[in-house]
Amino acid sequence: MTMKPADSNQILQALSEGPEEGVSLMALARRTGRIDRPGARSSHVTPTPTGAGLGIILAFATTVALAAVAFVLVRYVAWHIFGKFTSHRGIFHSVLAAFFFWFLTTAIAYEIFNVTPLMAWSIGFFI
Repeated sequence: MTMKPADSNQILQALSEGPEEGVSLMALARRTGRIDRPGARSSHVTPTPTGAGLGIILAFATTVALAAVAFVLVRYVAWHIFGKFTSHRGIFHSVLAAFFFWFLTTAIAYEIFNVTPLMAWSIGFFI
């Protein structure tokens, strides 16, 4: 297996060329020299690009980073703004609101969308 170290400029150039060539891992492997040449004990007979695990790691890291940003925004920013403009009034209004939206959704499903009564009550219940 012969590999040469990739230059960061080569990687950026390969990724910025366009969707037909630059985005694929195959093009990136060719540009940066990350090609595994088959040997006597290889399971493949053609040169194969390496480094696909990098894409998986980057996707996972991006997902974790976005989840962390979303958590911070919801937990600290949205929570603070919501707390400024609302006040807790107990649980009684929540139960009444739940029943109100249950019956409203049931009526809309039955009258507007013309579903069967059982289906309308089921839709309302799941709301």
